[in-house]
Amino acid sequence: MKKLITLLSLIIIVICVDAQTNYPVLTLEECGAVTIINEGSIMAVVENIGGLPNLALYNLEEKTLMQKFSARLPENPVYHIIPCDNGLLYLVTIKKNPEQGPPLFDAIYSFDHKTDKMAKVYTETESVYIPNFAAVRIRLVLSTNPFKNQPRIFNVETGKFEPFSADENLRMLCASDSHNSYVVMKINELTDDDTVPVYVMDEHGKIGESIGTYDSRMVASTDEDENRMPGFTITNSDYEWVKQAYDNSGFPLSGFGIAMHPGLAKKYNQTDHLYDISSIVAANETYMAAKGKGLLWVYNTKNPTTTKPQTVSNEDFEAIKNYLDKRISYVKNPVQSAALNSVFDAKFYSITEKEKMGDYGFSESSFIAFSKNNSYEVLVDKEELAGLVASSFKLDSEQDAALFQDALNALYPPDTFAKKHVQCFEKNNCWCFVRDESFGEKKGFVVSVNPQNKIEKIEYKDKID
Repeated sequence: MKKLITLLSLIIIVICVDAQTNYPVLTLEECGAVTIINEGSIMAVVENIGGLPNLALYNLEEKTLMQKFSARLPENPVYHIIPCDNGLLYLVTIKKNPEQGPPLFDAIYSFDHKTDKMAKVYTETESVYIPNFAAVRIRLVLSTNPFKNQPRIFNVETGKFEPFSADENLRMLCASDSHNSYVVMKINELTDDDTVPVYVMDEHGKIGESIGTYDSRMVASTDEDENRMPGFTITNSDYEWVKQAYDNSGFPLSGFGIAMHPGLAKKYNQTDHLYDISSIVAANETYMAAKGKGLLWVYNTKNPTTTKPQTVSNEDFEAIKNYLDKRISYVKNPVQSAALNSVFDAKFYSITEKEKMGDYGFSESSFIAFSKNNSYEVLVDKEELAGLVASSFKLDSEQDAALFQDALNALYPPDTFAKKHVQCFEKNNCWCFVRDESFGEKKGFVVSVNPQNKIEKIEYKDKID
């Protein structure tokens, strides 16, 4: 687990450098299974809001609901939705594992959106863990571990399973409905360094020459040069699509699964809900759908939305603003201190916020703001003070330290009980400015200086050794 966390952290650090945040084009609540239909902008989703769950279609380009359907969904939960070339959607249900393990594969249903009709086409009678699903033409592809098993192929026209390949060594890495193909490898060609030639098999089972290699090795290291993620090396440029087909397969994906799909991991790491997302449930070349905290977020990953969308109308925003303006007022008082003027290259203000509480009272809170270069900002973190120190100020004597302490007294006046603990001392090339003491623990500012005695860093600590 520790290695996995390290790996995911390294991916985030590398990918997020200079990456802009991508905001969702659509946010929905209480959704079940989801699919984005082929390479288009139509999303099918099971919605669970109010009463019985229903199937709905959304237009992601227009960000609108297209249609809700009335067909009653199966009693068991829908886990996968797979679009097929015959124009139907296929819904895969799961059932509870009697041995309290992962859910089991239950059945397959067809759904015709034109007639709003649903029909069961297959019932699984064995105890089978739920596989991943894809489609190639009129065949549903059920896959588990590619290094162990061939996928199961269900022909929706005949309603029967058929062999994947007579070659027992053949394994599928992913399927691509848009290219009517399977990306495959031969397990007997796996080398000692975990690389294997990759082939493309068409819908009729014909396999051509190798189009590159797949490297399944993964290395997580603090040495950037040693990091390695599984991936493809494509030697035939006509098959560059294989990388994207692999990235957009195997849903739903979470944690380690996302890390194993480098292109998808990059898109995931640019989302605004990065740390809220629990799984990625669908993706194509343009869109990606992710779940977390009872919500479904859909992102345009081809043309990211880098401006946070407005969730309140202009009229509502203006009404809220007018309401708050009537209830809240601010009083600004400059902090007057000769010490502040000597130590810092900024003007400081004590801001008191007064909010009307009912008809008879007010609540008050205060904070510090500063102005520099004709710009006003709130002093959110005490460590920001380091960037406001005057270029002429040096901290190289007790007199300078006393001046700095006076400046702190102006900004953060000690109360009656804290005054007796205020002191300063030098230790390990730092100056410590004690502001209070509790149960024998000194708290206050620790200021680091460079060899020229210019302030480099200001930290506030609850425990000064």
